[in-house]
Amino acid sequence: MSQSQSDSTAGLGLPQVAACLLVGYFVFRWFFKANDPSGTAQRRPPPVDPRRLQEQTEVVRGMFPQVSAAAVQAELIRNGGNIEITTERILTNGFLPEPPAPTPAPVARRQPAVAASSASSSSTILSQYTDLITRYNLHSRLHEAESSSTLLGKGKAPATKSDRQLAHHNKRDDMILAARRRMEDMDRKARATG
Repeated sequence: MSQSQSDSTAGLGLPQVAACLLVGYFVFRWFFKANDPSGTAQRRPPPVDPRRLQEQTEVVRGMFPQVSAAAVQAELIRNGGNIEITTERILTNGFLPEPPAPTPAPVARRQPAVAASSASSSSTILSQYTDLITRYNLHSRLHEAESSSTLLGKGKAPATKSDRQLAHHNKRDDMILAARRRMEDMDRKARATG
């Protein structure tokens, strides 16, 4: 009797072999699917209909107006037009990364003898893009005295949302104008020494 018990425990039965093969199959499938470049993590999102993309962008911007339309569109294209994933990413991070700006065509290097035409060429390339003064329509405030800026020191935060937004816009405008004034001062000093 003891020999028959040892024979049954020594050999593998059909259920044990089937279980080992099944576990081995799932491990093999999981291992090779994780390294497969055509897996779901590496799959290119399907093309998005431009009209639908615009509608989805407006929906997301309705919930999060602080996020730029370009960033929302880039995220929607990246995730295949899924609004839930886009809103979850905004809620998690507080923002969406801006898509890379299109780069201008490379300018051919010129000889030093043609320095004047090179400078005018680079200025025309730069003039194609708007600056912050133009973007936020600050030309009227550009030449005001610096003391007239409305910088607020430490104190209480504005009570209402519209007051906070107005304070934010004023601070942003003042920072842009101050940076422009510093840049103009540096240019004047460089011209005076040069």
